[in-house]
Amino acid sequence: MGARNLYGDGIQEILRLIQTGELTTGVGEIDCIESVEDYYSDIVPKLRIKTHPLKIVVDAGNGTGGIFAPKLFRTLGHTVIELFCEPDGSYPNHQPDPQVPENLRALGDKVREVGADLGIAFDGDADRMGAVDEQGNGIAADRLLALLARGHADPASRLNGGR
Repeated sequence: MGARNLYGDGIQEILRLIQTGELTTGVGEIDCIESVEDYYSDIVPKLRIKTHPLKIVVDAGNGTGGIFAPKLFRTLGHTVIELFCEPDGSYPNHQPDPQVPENLRALGDKVREVGADLGIAFDGDADRMGAVDEQGNGIAADRLLALLARGHADPASRLNGGR
């Protein structure tokens, strides 16, 4: 059968089936597995981060990043301050879009308040991120990409060109 992405019209078709009650019935079984620990066991050895322990504020925007990111950064030896890490699909604090400067305001404020080295914000499903420097200033996406591409840079000192 194979796996494939579901998007656009496919998602709309599922919505239509739900709304009309035209759902296929059948038999099957559901297996629930706890994959979080498997994720950490798999990803941590692959990460080659060359930095001293950092104080990081993580703003998950009440999305799924709150389930994984704080523990991942702690596992890597960093101190983590959580901000809006409780999943809540109504997004009560701000929309989880780290590319919108307004959505980084609380993160920047918290970074300054606690004297963190940086802040990282995730979108709702944690496939995109944004960041603020130690002064709570947003980091442009192109600069962040350049930092990540280097792979060996010290994020606490090079996020905004060494300021």
